[in-house]
Amino acid sequence: MGMLCPQKGGNITVEAVGPGHPDKVCDQISDAVLDAALEGDPNSRVAIETCGKGRIKLVGEMTTASVIDLHELAMRVHREIGYNDDEVGGVDIDVVQQSPDIAMGTNVQRKGAGDQGIMVGYAVNTPEYEYMPIAYAIAQRLVQKLVEVREQGKLTCLRPDNKSQVVMKDGKVVHVTIATQHTDDVSIEDLREMVHRYVIMPVIGEVPFEACTINGTGKFVKGSFAADAGVTGRKIVCDAYGPWVPVGGGAYSGKDPSKVDRTAAYMARYIAKTIVARGMAEEALVHLAYTIGQTDPDSVDVCVYNPSDPEFDFKNWVRDNFPLSPGGMIDLFDLTKPQGWSYRETAAYGHYGRPQFPWEKVVL
Repeated sequence: MGMLCPQKGGNITVEAVGPGHPDKVCDQISDAVLDAALEGDPNSRVAIETCGKGRIKLVGEMTTASVIDLHELAMRVHREIGYNDDEVGGVDIDVVQQSPDIAMGTNVQRKGAGDQGIMVGYAVNTPEYEYMPIAYAIAQRLVQKLVEVREQGKLTCLRPDNKSQVVMKDGKVVHVTIATQHTDDVSIEDLREMVHRYVIMPVIGEVPFEACTINGTGKFVKGSFAADAGVTGRKIVCDAYGPWVPVGGGAYSGKDPSKVDRTAAYMARYIAKTIVARGMAEEALVHLAYTIGQTDPDSVDVCVYNPSDPEFDFKNWVRDNFPLSPGGMIDLFDLTKPQGWSYRETAAYGHYGRPQFPWEKVVL
């Protein structure tokens, strides 16, 4: 195949959303529930969706021996992101036990796939950006910087809800868009100057002020559930690799590791990153497909760009060298007992390209 994600030529535009965006608040609440369930019961089955508009509502299925105060947990996450309790009207819960029809195929003995689906993994030879598309990595770093300068007290006028967008042409950033929530006591002119100086310039370097659109419509005081609706799983492109790389279709957050939507996607990334980091190809795209209740993938597909050995059989190499059953993937990454990372962390700034996650630690 030709190079899938343009890095040095052509135009590419990528968006990222910060952890205070209403959809990302929902993702973090759902994954915080998963963390809490697994902490007391590694065999927990969790499929939690969060939605918010005015109030927060948790819906879905959960079977766990852990005792969790879902009301308190949801409000705590909302608070830790940077919002005040009075910015949401309360928490509603509609959570039942996992369907026994699903549990039958995913129990500890069988460890079959928790759903059908196609999972995608990707990597490109950009080690300085953790083998991620450059524009995507820059967009994520911009929203991270917005959070950093707010939490460190450098820009106290900022509030949690924000987005970024980066346009690159021939390997150079030619336009940056930032939308950030702010307090009501700062002028739009001062806000734009400060965001350019303290956020955009430190991340990207010399980007002319006129090449940046910062709060293009002006005032942005109300944010998250006070202004907009949020739903778990609505930012799957931002969660993965950006719009130039296909997604399998399944969201990650709120799903325990028996769900191949999540676990096989992490494995596909691990395989793709291993291929590129080992110098086997300049770019790799991996597809894994599963059927509910089955332990082996229906199909394994690997596409590469500029392989070191054009005759190499990547598909059989993957099957021979990587555990592809749900149980094997869970064991490899220790997904039921996270150590040094949490699922809630994955729900902000993307699920890939950060070295604390076990699927990012390739063996060279």
